[in-house]
Amino acid sequence: MYLKHMICLFFSVCFELMGRSPHRPIDMFLPEITVSWVDGYERYVLKSSHLEEVALFKKFEKDFFLDHMLPDATIAFRNKNHEMVAGSVLKDLLEKLIKDLEKNRVTRATFDDFIILKRRDFNFELNCGLIVLKFKKYPFVVKLFIESPSSFVQPFSKGIEPVFFFIMGGGINRYMSGFTRVKNLEIIRCHIKSDPYWSEHIDTPRKWFWQPVNNRWFTIEGKNIGACDYQKISLPSVYAIVCDEIKSDGSLRLINKANRRLGIQLSQFLGNRVDPHIDNFMIEYDTKKIVLVDTEHFPTMVGLKDKLAFDSYFSWYCKLTRKFLKDCYGRSKRDRRAVHKCPIPDIAMC
Repeated sequence: MYLKHMICLFFSVCFELMGRSPHRPIDMFLPEITVSWVDGYERYVLKSSHLEEVALFKKFEKDFFLDHMLPDATIAFRNKNHEMVAGSVLKDLLEKLIKDLEKNRVTRATFDDFIILKRRDFNFELNCGLIVLKFKKYPFVVKLFIESPSSFVQPFSKGIEPVFFFIMGGGINRYMSGFTRVKNLEIIRCHIKSDPYWSEHIDTPRKWFWQPVNNRWFTIEGKNIGACDYQKISLPSVYAIVCDEIKSDGSLRLINKANRRLGIQLSQFLGNRVDPHIDNFMIEYDTKKIVLVDTEHFPTMVGLKDKLAFDSYFSWYCKLTRKFLKDCYGRSKRDRRAVHKCPIPDIAMC
């Protein structure tokens, strides 16, 4: 991920996140969110000039979320239609996973039914963030998102990358951007299908949402965010995206010039909808097709309001770094208030 190359900015970011001077007047128009359980009373508050309406109140669509749930019916394996598993079996294993995570809040947790693929954006002590796992017995991958009212107002508790996303994306985090993955996938599929060349060379995995049976929901209330004086949205505390496991032949490498050019071409073809980093693409071992494994809406993550033009990874890194510095240090109070009162949407998912 390009953010690894921005690590040198970490210490300067720390100054940005430090508390205000006690002698500095309080900004009465500072964006503010209050988060609480739907069935509870305790409230948690976060105030930040980086909070934006689009990132917090325009990414979750409840009807779409519920309409794209993992089915109970039998699901055939990718490229092996004669092998299958009932969706209800996967759901039972996921329910057990949630209980195991809550029970074992340790940094080196292991699970009976899953292998951890990525853990750096997950805080085991707080039991929140994003963790990526693979079913041991079935060819499916799980991207699990967990938040609570208290963890949601601690955007800097889940690693370094989420700090940059929060500043660039208007208060976005992995949890919120995760809701874009399935819808963006559907749009990407339509875009690929309409192109004679890429339709023969690119494929995508299937993806479904999942939430626990007794899932708790929390509410975000916004003040000084957007054109409205008050906004409110309810979100699931726990949800996951279940997708096909893609077995790579390992041939795509960032150090390979042709591979880098391929990543750039695909990102440009898809209109900046996806992160062009080469790790988000694989050559599938069985089909030899290019498979786009990460369908997170990239403009949402980094708050792109206009398409980003670039012809190399160096150009891409430089322009994103420039955007980060501007978002972090280059906005006047007048600019911030203008964004809050007249929100500019990210590049649309269309």
